[in-house]
Amino acid sequence: MAYPENTAEGVDAGEYADEGTAAHKLAALLLKSKSGMTAEDWIGKVIRGGTREFEITEEFAGHVQTYVDDVQRRAIGGYLMVEQRVTLDGVEGFDESNYGTSDAIIGVATKSKYERYPYGVVEDLKFGQGEKVYAWTHARPDSPFVMDAWIEDSEVQVSVEPNYQLMLYALASLADLRLLIEDPSYILIVINQPRLGNLSELRVPIAVLERFALFAADALKKAELAMSLGVVNVEFESARFLNPGEKQCRWCRALARCPAAAAKIQKETAADFEVIGSEPPVVPVNAPQIAKAMLAVPFVSDWCRAVMQRANELVGAGTDIIGPDNKPYKFVEGKQGDRKWADPKAAEAALVGVLGPKAYKPQEILTAGGASKVLDKAKTKATWNDIFVPLIKRAPGKPMLVMGSDPRPAYIPASGADEFEIEADWSIPE
Repeated sequence: MAYPENTAEGVDAGEYADEGTAAHKLAALLLKSKSGMTAEDWIGKVIRGGTREFEITEEFAGHVQTYVDDVQRRAIGGYLMVEQRVTLDGVEGFDESNYGTSDAIIGVATKSKYERYPYGVVEDLKFGQGEKVYAWTHARPDSPFVMDAWIEDSEVQVSVEPNYQLMLYALASLADLRLLIEDPSYILIVINQPRLGNLSELRVPIAVLERFALFAADALKKAELAMSLGVVNVEFESARFLNPGEKQCRWCRALARCPAAAAKIQKETAADFEVIGSEPPVVPVNAPQIAKAMLAVPFVSDWCRAVMQRANELVGAGTDIIGPDNKPYKFVEGKQGDRKWADPKAAEAALVGVLGPKAYKPQEILTAGGASKVLDKAKTKATWNDIFVPLIKRAPGKPMLVMGSDPRPAYIPASGADEFEIEADWSIPE
C-alpha cells in the first residue's frame, strides 16, 4: 500500500488537486528559502501545479502563509525537513514500495519547562475546502485501532481513533527523526487546513506508534489476501478486509485492481462486467431513483478513471488488452490542441492589412480560432488559406486509447513523450 501522492505525470488529476499541488509547491519554496521571502512576495506571479498554472492571489498567498507560519513556529529550536520522501522499508511487514512524501517533519531536541523529552512533529497541509479532516476522531465500538489520549483541556484521557494516513507518515518518519534527535518520546501528528481554519493535532507516544505498525502490517496482509480473491469471492470471504467507498478509495492506487471496488460498482450499476458492453446499465428515469443513483456517481467515476489510467499504463508498457472487437487496444492521436499564432507579430500585421480595426478585440489581437470565424468563409477562404493558415501552429493531439479496429493509424510517440489521455473513445467503428 503506497501513500497517497500526486497523480502520475501526464494524468489530469483535476483542478482542485492541481491547486493543492501548487499550494504545496509554494509552501515548500517558502520553507526552504533563506532570504525571508513570504507568500505575499508571490502575489500576481504564476505557479504550476500538475497540468495547470495558477496565478497567486492575495487569498491564496494568505492561506499558504498561514501554514508556513505554523510550521516555522513549531520548528523553532529544532530541525526541519520539507517535502521529505519517507518509506516504511525496515518496518516489519512493509518494503520500499510503501513510501510517500511528508509535507513537513520537525525534530525538537530542546528541553523546556513544557517539554521534558525530545519529540517529533509530522504536519500535513490540506489545501482543499470541501470537508474538514482531523488528526483524530472519537473512537467507536467498531473502530479497528484505538488509543488513549489527552485531548485539548480534558482532565481525563479519552479513547480516540487516529488518522491512519498521518500515522503511516509518522511511522515512516520515525527513522529520519531518530537521526535528528535522540530517543523521541512521541510524535505530534498535525492536520493544517488553512482555508477552513482547521488545525487538528494528536500526540502519539512512540509505543503506540509501534503498536500501530503491527496493526497496519496485519491490515496490509489481509488486504492483499482479499485483493487476490477476485470479484466473485470478495463479497463472501473478505468484506471485513476491504470496505470500498468514495472517501477511502479516492486516492487509492489499487482502485482499478480492487475486487471489492469492482463488486461495489457492479452492485451500484446493476451491471455484469462480462456483458456490460452489449447490455449497458439501465439509467433510472424518475427523480427518487436518480437521487439514489447520484450518490454512487463520485465513487463510480473515480473507479472508472482508475481503470482508464491502469489500462493506459499496461498498453503503454506493451501489454495486450483485448477489447470487445477481439483486437488489442492501441493508442491513436487524439484531438489536436487549440490553434495559436506561431508568429503573433506577423499574424497581427496580416490581420490589420485585411481587416483593419476589426483585427483587434479590446486591447488584444484576435486569436487564431477567432480569426477563423471571421475569415474562414466562402468569400475570404482563399485569403485565409494563403495568408493565415501558414501562420498557425497547433499542438499535436495527445494519444488516446481506442479499440484495435479503429481505422485511425496507431500513434507513434515522439522521443520522450509519456503523456496519455484518460478519456477514450469506446465506440466500435463501423
